[in-house]
Amino acid sequence: MHYMSATTETALVTFLTLCVLEDVRTRRIPNRLSAAGMLMAMALATTHGGLPGVAASALGALIAATILFAPFAFGGVGAGDVKMMAVVGAFVGPRLALASLLAGMMLSALVFGFLLRDFSSVSIRCTWRR
Repeated sequence: MHYMSATTETALVTFLTLCVLEDVRTRRIPNRLSAAGMLMAMALATTHGGLPGVAASALGALIAATILFAPFAFGGVGAGDVKMMAVVGAFVGPRLALASLLAGMMLSALVFGFLLRDFSSVSIRCTWRR
């Protein structure tokens, strides 16, 4: 089983928290945040795994970005989402990159369902008042 160090876990959770806050506030994930996250992921991979760690980190980023490229090309996700998940892949490595994508998609579907429910009830109420 693959375990991350507490430092790596803390950096990943911090990165994701900053992404969520920025995305909610501006509806964007800035390049500077993605770049800082990628640098941190690569630095931690170097520290904890040397050259093989960097290779695993790069492969995790590549897997995540490659899988999300088609949804991005068809307008299903934004470029910030692709870069964010590439950084997540760099933090977790190739073994957990796919699982992280699946978890992210399930969480997104759950949030979208709540938003859709809230928006549909607003339009029903607006229609009802007319």
